[in-house]
Amino acid sequence: NIAMVPSGEIVEIQGTAERKPFSPELMSQMLTLAKEGITQLFQLQREVLGLE
Repeated sequence: NIAMVPSGEIVEIQGTAERKPFSPELMSQMLTLAKEGITQLFQLQREVLGLE
């Protein structure tokens, strides 16, 4: 789980590599994907609320 504020700052990271450890590079990729998805969610929320 990754939580961010609209500015892109990270509020929370929660996770575990239960079966297989992952590299710092993979963690970086996961953060990039999370930021892209969260940015899209913030945009959709603003649109639904009529703020855009």
